[in-house]
Amino acid sequence: MEPVFRVFAWWDLGLSGLRSLDLPANLLEGEIPQGIEALNNLRSINLRKIVPHTMQKLSLCSYLNLSTNSFGGESMGSNVNLLALDFSKNSMSGDLPGWIFKTGSSQVSLSENKLGAKLSSPILASQRTSLQKIQVLDLSHNSFSGEIMNGIGALTSLQFLNLSRNSIVAPVSSPD
Repeated sequence: MEPVFRVFAWWDLGLSGLRSLDLPANLLEGEIPQGIEALNNLRSINLRKIVPHTMQKLSLCSYLNLSTNSFGGESMGSNVNLLALDFSKNSMSGDLPGWIFKTGSSQVSLSENKLGAKLSSPILASQRTSLQKIQVLDLSHNSFSGEIMNGIGALTSLQFLNLSRNSIVAPVSSPD
């Protein structure tokens, strides 16, 4: 029988002070149990290979690693305290999901997905205020194409931008 995410009820074990939950590289699968939001001091969650459905209830969480999943981009809601969000190696495709930029994260990794929008996408333009918080943005190993939008220079907090392994084109000007 394959392992599933049927584990003890953490909230019944007096773990309300738990600050970090690190369960990657296990054979857990399925939905995260209802009741995890009772771990209200949780600041860091690493649940690679787990499907997130109750993450929006963890308002104090500042680091969320949901890499190496089959997450397709369904909205998790917003989390104004989330500093780092890792959705790399998932099954996200199509345009950039607008909700990603409403999480309040300053570090976002969407690398190694199947995203294929143009970087001049209206989603980027409509999320300009939210994007100004981002310091690290990793969109590498996707299928982005076209030119980099002109407004990306207005992202004044951006310190690291990884667009490698895409189909980006940019006008090259020759020096006079």
